[in-house]
Amino acid sequence: MITFVRILVLVGFIVALPVSSFGSLNRLRAMGDERRLLMDTSVIHLYPAAAVDFPHFAIEVFEEWGGGVHKIGVNHAVGLFLNRNDPKILTLNSRLDGRGSAAFEELELQPRADLVYAFGLNDGLRIALAGTYAFDEVRRDQNHASANHFDLRVGLQVGKTDKSHLLFTIGLNQQDLNDETVGTHLNNTDGNGYSLEARAHLPIAANATLMPVVGLQLTAYDLEPATSEFTDGTFMLGFDLSPTRKVSLVAGVGAKYSNADSKHPTHPDGERTKLMLPLIVFGGEIQVGSMLFRAGVRHANTSTRDKLKTGAFTSIDESFEGSFRADFGLGLKFGPLLMDGLIERDFLRDGPHIIGGSRHGGGVFSEFSLTYHFDG
Repeated sequence: MITFVRILVLVGFIVALPVSSFGSLNRLRAMGDERRLLMDTSVIHLYPAAAVDFPHFAIEVFEEWGGGVHKIGVNHAVGLFLNRNDPKILTLNSRLDGRGSAAFEELELQPRADLVYAFGLNDGLRIALAGTYAFDEVRRDQNHASANHFDLRVGLQVGKTDKSHLLFTIGLNQQDLNDETVGTHLNNTDGNGYSLEARAHLPIAANATLMPVVGLQLTAYDLEPATSEFTDGTFMLGFDLSPTRKVSLVAGVGAKYSNADSKHPTHPDGERTKLMLPLIVFGGEIQVGSMLFRAGVRHANTSTRDKLKTGAFTSIDESFEGSFRADFGLGLKFGPLLMDGLIERDFLRDGPHIIGGSRHGGGVFSEFSLTYHFDG
C-alpha cells in the first residue's frame, strides 16, 4: 500500500496541466453540491444548450451510470446517458411514497432514456433539445402498478461563451400513474408540469464571473381521487473565480422554496412548505501536478411548516433546522482523463486506504468516477 501511494504522489508531480471543465458527481459534492454554480460537464443536465462546450465521456462507477457528449463538426453535439438518476426522478419517487396499494408503494422509477442534442445557429446563439424518460412497473398476481415520467426541455444560449451570455431552459413534463388491484383501478390526476431554469454569466473582471440563477418547477400529480400540486423555486447569486490556471473557487448565496398542497375527499387536506434561507455554498479546487484537491462547504437554515385541515379544524406544525456539511475530494488528472473520488472521513483509520478497507467500505476513492474529455 505504501509503495502504491508513493507511485501516485510521484506521478502526480510529473504532469502539470491546468484545471479544466471536467465534471462528475464527486466533483459536484466536493465543491458544495450545487450544480447551478459550476461551469463543467454537469451543467448540461440543467442547461442543455451548453453541451457544445463539454464533449466528454464519463462513468460514475459506484453511482452506476454513465454517458457522454460527442461533438459533430464545430457547432453540433449529441449526448446519451444511461441510468442517470435525475434529481427530478428522485423527488418524484419520494413524493410517491405512502400512496396507493402495497404494489404501488414498491414503485421506484428508473431512468430508461436520457438524450440531448445541441447546435449553434451562429457565434452568439445556440439551441438544444433534451429529453428524459423514467419508468417502473410491478405485477403481482392480479395486482398491477406502474408509473412513468417524461421530461422534455428546450435550451437556449444567447451570447458567446467567453463573454456575457444567458443560458435558458424551459421544460414540459408529464407523470402517468396507474394502480390496479382486485376491484379497483386508480389512474393519475392531472400529471402535467412545467419548469424553468435561467443563469446569466456576467464577467466582472479577468477570470471572475457573476452568475444570477433562477429555477422554478410547477407540477401536479396524484392517484385518484386525490389531487396534489407541487411548487419548487430557487434563487441564487453565484460567483466563479479562477485567480490562476490551477485554482478554481465557487461561492453562492440564495434561497430555495418548496410547497406541496394535497387534497383528498375522505382525508384531511395537507400542505407542507419548506423555506431554505439562507443557503450558503462555497467550494475550492487546486491542482498540484496532476492531483486535484477539493473542499466544499454547504450551510442552510430550513423552516418547515405542516398544515392539516379537517373541516373547520386546522392544525399547524412548524419547525426550524440548521445544517452544515463539509466534503473533501481528490482527483487524478492525466491529460484528457480524470479519475475522481470523494475522501471518506475514516480513510486514515487503520490505513491510509485508497479504495476500500475502512469500516465504511471505502477510502480516498470511496466514490469513484472516470471522465474523458474529448478536447483534452
